[in-house]
Amino acid sequence: MVKASTAVIIGGGPAGISAAIQLNRYRIPVVLFEKNALGGLLKNAHRVDNYPGFPQGISGKELSGLMKSHFEKTNIPVVYENLIELDYQHREFCAKSSSYQVQCPIAVIASGTQPERLNHDSWPQEIKNKIHYEIFSMTQLKNKDICIIGAGDAAFDYALSLSARNRITIFNRTKKIRCLPVLQEEVGKNKKIKYMPKRMLKSINMTGNRVLMTFFHGNKEELHEFDEVLAAVGRGPVLDFLSQRLQKNMDNLIECGRLYLAGDVKKVRYRQVAIACGDGLETAMKIHTVLSDPNYKELVQK
Repeated sequence: MVKASTAVIIGGGPAGISAAIQLNRYRIPVVLFEKNALGGLLKNAHRVDNYPGFPQGISGKELSGLMKSHFEKTNIPVVYENLIELDYQHREFCAKSSSYQVQCPIAVIASGTQPERLNHDSWPQEIKNKIHYEIFSMTQLKNKDICIIGAGDAAFDYALSLSARNRITIFNRTKKIRCLPVLQEEVGKNKKIKYMPKRMLKSINMTGNRVLMTFFHGNKEELHEFDEVLAAVGRGPVLDFLSQRLQKNMDNLIECGRLYLAGDVKKVRYRQVAIACGDGLETAMKIHTVLSDPNYKELVQK
């Protein structure tokens, strides 16, 4: 199905939702692509304590639900499919999924980030099935021994979420903790979470239905068994759907106000929901300014 619109938004996280809501207020037609569910990674968060208006904090799941409800009141069309390609030719963007094709003069990339993966190409499938990179697939686990690899905000936040019904061990390859002090304090008070610094992962194998992990601790090797493993070792921007033609013309399209990056995909290091929402809102306001320019028709000819 081919649709025409003024703008397309790639990604239904906080940045994409905020941009879409504001564009709708301007009565600018928009179509949004989201491959999973509205809310993005926000639903992973154990608790959000720095979003204004919630002095007691709010769970990521609840906040993303409120954003979804707000978005759905706009009746903005959503394509719940994986985006195959975002291309640019004949002075138009073309966003393609398996069933839809949207053509428009303005595009917003709010596709967020994806996890960096462990080097496990040679691992058998039974081990790969035990390795997780997001918390979505683990929320129903109960009475399990779970290993978390990482020492940043995500690793410690995931540990707090999963510790409600499981036993958690966090492994850090150095002694430096990179998470917020408040998360470190909460983990330190939680008796169901064990923190083990200066452990370098050597190998992962299976023993029965459990994962056997070998770590270097100094000059010694340690063996640990777990039911599941969650790797939180970093994230990178999701841009693999960009066509080569668009990549070559990307800087020029951004400069002339045709293409926008919003949220975590642009601010990979500063992944905060308030920043993403503000960035999405600012993007929509910039688009309105461009479309209101009396020279807009000349602009789209570039």
